[in-house]
Amino acid sequence: MNTVSLFRPTLHNHRQHVFTRALRTSIIPPSNAAYLSPTPAASPPNQDTSFAPDRRPKRSHDRDRRISTVDPRKLTPADFLDLSYKQKAIIYASSHGFLYYHSDPSLPPTSSEIRLRLTPFNDPSLFDSGTDLVGPSGKTWTIPLMTVLHFPRQYRALNEQLQRDNLLDPGLKWISETSRKIYQDTHTLHFWEQPFSINLAKNNVTLRLVSAPSIGSVMLANIFYDVRRESPPTPFTGRVLVKFERSTLKEHANTDTLVLRVIKIIEPIHLIDTYHDTKKPIPVEGMLFERYSRAVSGPWSFNLGKLSKNMKDLARFVNPSLPHIPAPPALPRSRRRPIQTLDPQRLLPSDFINASDLVHISVPITSDVDIVTLFFGGAGRSFPPRSHGFLYYHNDPSRPATSGEVRLRLTTADDPALFASGTDLIGPHGQPWAVSLPRLLDASQAPLKQRLLLDQLVDPDFIATLERSWIKRPTNYDKTPALHHLEDPFYANLDKEIRLRLIAPHCIGIFFQIWVFKATVGHCYSGRIQLRFERSSLEEHKGTNTIVLRVLKIVEPIRALHPNSEQYIPIPREGQLFQRRRRTGELYTYGLDLDHLPKCAEILKPFAR
Repeated sequence: MNTVSLFRPTLHNHRQHVFTRALRTSIIPPSNAAYLSPTPAASPPNQDTSFAPDRRPKRSHDRDRRISTVDPRKLTPADFLDLSYKQKAIIYASSHGFLYYHSDPSLPPTSSEIRLRLTPFNDPSLFDSGTDLVGPSGKTWTIPLMTVLHFPRQYRALNEQLQRDNLLDPGLKWISETSRKIYQDTHTLHFWEQPFSINLAKNNVTLRLVSAPSIGSVMLANIFYDVRRESPPTPFTGRVLVKFERSTLKEHANTDTLVLRVIKIIEPIHLIDTYHDTKKPIPVEGMLFERYSRAVSGPWSFNLGKLSKNMKDLARFVNPSLPHIPAPPALPRSRRRPIQTLDPQRLLPSDFINASDLVHISVPITSDVDIVTLFFGGAGRSFPPRSHGFLYYHNDPSRPATSGEVRLRLTTADDPALFASGTDLIGPHGQPWAVSLPRLLDASQAPLKQRLLLDQLVDPDFIATLERSWIKRPTNYDKTPALHHLEDPFYANLDKEIRLRLIAPHCIGIFFQIWVFKATVGHCYSGRIQLRFERSSLEEHKGTNTIVLRVLKIVEPIRALHPNSEQYIPIPREGQLFQRRRRTGELYTYGLDLDHLPKCAEILKPFAR
């Protein structure tokens, strides 16, 4: 007997809906029928039962039900399904009607789906006056045809029923053969102007782009800010319906640029971001969707002629005349053969790895048992789509040897000749994703360190020196900015302390942790800036070995947290030295004398040699 599980929403503790129950529908090929084995269940609390007249502890119709078709033109009373309160089904009261195949003639065949048409009785003549079952999100409950075809084993029963009803278009066979993974929780676009929803509580939106005979994908990342920082908060909650459209704005003249139009506010928008101020754009129905970039609000736009490689699917989706580059063949999610080298000059096709859409990937390095687990970022972040290529050791000759790191060079196939034309994977904070050389000293990364030694990419004596140089290992080591030179730029949040990593052959650890931006009233500002230490040339520091802080860039707008913040710390300004005020109100430039360091910054002394 072939079975298929059709997942349904269920009411959970009066507030949230979860997809945790399943209806078992069995197809019996000899009789060309579908078999339903209903199981009575207790009534969930607080549900409307006014439209469930047949619900009772023991129902006379609780016997084997057979459905013979999902074609709405051929339905019979025997195809009527009552799914109300099923233990293995779900749903709500009045969840009874007919499963049927829905196809919109104005949309491509790939948009077809299975729906449940609700009717009060088992009379097919009531089909046209009925309504489709709606899920807890407010959308029509469906099983997309693409899902049925892409997962032939899980949906074998439905697949066979559709074939018996002659409802399947032979031209859709390519869906079951595609190597592109199909996720049921991803928004699917069948034409580029099709509306889709955005959950404002999430920073990223992933779209599946269906254009026969291929399936593409695109991630719209950082939908509110142009700045990437550690665990950036979203400014709003809520949900909006948007769609792409070609820009007619003056600044986009003579370019093929897309913008997003807000069609409808689906769920009320609430402000939650503490960094948010009233200048940042709130989505408004009928207006263009905006983002905040470089202290200015403006329409979120996509120049199709200048999109990155990861966005080329979107350009081809909008302009089908562009040459199509087929997706790489299906790649294994785990490796059996160890990586042979991290030397970019000696890479082999067997060194190719695929981490696409995975939270982590386990990679054998020197042997089948020496495995390294690599993560894209914290908080369960997944590697982006098309995260496949070659791990390699990167070392900039103009930088200290301690700045070496293992990166992932993205390529379209397992051909080492593509290495030079590829690009490095970008991490969640806007910098190249990497496993830093000091991080390789951890036991969890020992196989990578051993591979570097075998490839003679690092000096064993140098590694031994680093291992003896640990001063302190913070628990959030990889999230702490690193300094290889005293003058290296770094980022800091104005409402937090400065915390830096010190990376030098003779000293590896925390540089210092000090509340530079804090006054007696607490932190005076919020925002994010880029800073750099530099030797002071001020007259007040003459004859001393003093370093000061230079403000290089305002990354995120600065907002005062107190009405009199300027009485304690002047607002930081780009290009100027960071200043504070004494209790008398006198202004002074903040500095650290390297010969007379406070206890919290003593670790800086060996770094200043």
